[in-house]
Amino acid sequence: MELKISNNNYPPKFTELLLKYYSYPHPTPLPMGDTSRTGKLVSRVRLRAGSDNELQGAVVNEPCEIYNGGRGYKISNKKVTIPQFTGYRSVLSKKLDKTIQSRKCSKTAREEIINDLTKFIRKKARTKRILGEGFFNSVYKIDDKYALKRSSEAIFTRISDFKINRNLKFKNLKHYFGEFIANIYDAGGDELKILRNVYSKGRATPVGIPRTYAKTHTYPEGLKYYYENCLPILANLPQRSFDGIAKDCAQLNKMCTRRTSYTFYYCNPNNFVLTGKTLRILDDIDVEHSNKRNSVANLLKVFINQIDLDYFAVYNPEQLPLRKLLAKKIILAGVRHELPMYSCMNDLDEWNYLLQHLLEIRISDELIKNTADIFDTIIKENKNPQKRVQIAKIFLENNLGL
Repeated sequence: MELKISNNNYPPKFTELLLKYYSYPHPTPLPMGDTSRTGKLVSRVRLRAGSDNELQGAVVNEPCEIYNGGRGYKISNKKVTIPQFTGYRSVLSKKLDKTIQSRKCSKTAREEIINDLTKFIRKKARTKRILGEGFFNSVYKIDDKYALKRSSEAIFTRISDFKINRNLKFKNLKHYFGEFIANIYDAGGDELKILRNVYSKGRATPVGIPRTYAKTHTYPEGLKYYYENCLPILANLPQRSFDGIAKDCAQLNKMCTRRTSYTFYYCNPNNFVLTGKTLRILDDIDVEHSNKRNSVANLLKVFINQIDLDYFAVYNPEQLPLRKLLAKKIILAGVRHELPMYSCMNDLDEWNYLLQHLLEIRISDELIKNTADIFDTIIKENKNPQKRVQIAKIFLENNLGL
C-alpha cells in the first residue's frame, strides 16, 4: 500500500524526515497515539534527521503510523494516512463493551462474561498485572481499556453475580477514573469492580511515592525517590494540568447538597496519577452526611503536604522553589474554578502545615485563615476568571512570595 496523507496541517519547515521504515510482528500493537479507526495492527514509520528535505517515497503492505517524537514536519506532495491506535483490546473487553451498549444482557452473554472473568481472575490476576496498590485494594490490568479492582486480601472462589453499572453518576468528571463500570460478586462475599484503565494512554505515575516502592524501601529512600521522581515533575507541569483537576472538583461540589457531600479521597497521593501532562483521579468518591466541599486545601494536601499514604512531607530548603511554584499553580487553579480555600477546620491545618512548615513563611494561624479568606473574597467579587486569577497572582507575589 502506497503511503497517502490525509492530514497535511504540518508546518512548512521540518527537521526530521522519513528515512527508515520498520514494522513489528506483534499480536498487540504498542500504545503509540490515539485510537485507530481501523482497529488493525499498525506498523511504525520512524522519522529522523536527513539531508534532503523531501519524504523518500515508501511502499508498505499494511497500515502504518508516522511519528517523529512530537516535532512538526511536512511531507511534500504526498498524502499519508495516519491510523489512530485503539490500544490492545482483549476478547473480554469487547464483550463488556457489547454488553454495556445493549439495553439488556442476555443469559448467554452474561454466562460468557462470567466464564471469561473467572478465567482472568484465576489465571491472569497476578503481580505482573498490578497497575496500582492502595491500603485495601489492588488494581489489575485487563487490557488498555479496562482494569479489575479487588481486595488485596480476597481469596477468590467463584462468581455468583455480575451487574453492569448503567447509572454512571460521575461520568461528566473528565479526569475521574474511579467509577466502576461493572460489579462482580464473589460467592465468598467479596465484591470486585471493573473500571476504566487509567493507564490507557501509556504509563501513569502516582503523584506521591508508589505504594509498592514505599512498602519495600526505607523512609529516607522514599524521600529521595519523591524528590527525584515526583516533586520536580509536578512543579513543572503546565497550569492547565491543575486547572483540569480543579474543574472536576468544582463539578463535584455542584453535586453536593446541604446534607450530602461528595469529595475525592485526598489522603493517598497514589489516588492521583499523571499520564503525560494530564492528572487523573482514582478510587471511590467519599459520600458523607456533611457540608464538606472539595477545597484548595485538599489539593495542597495531596500534591504537596503528603508524599505517601503514611507520611507527610518535611522541610527541605533545596526543594523550596519547587514547592512554591507548585503551591502557586494549585491556588490559582482553585481561584479560576471557584473552589473554596477551606471547608472545615482540618483544611486550615493543611494551610498551616504548608505555609509555616514546608515554605517557612513566618505567619500566625490567624493570618493564615485571613489569607485563605482573602482568596475566597477575590473569587466572590470577581466573576471574570482571568481577572480574579490576575488579582490572586499579585497577592501571592506581594504577600506570600509565591
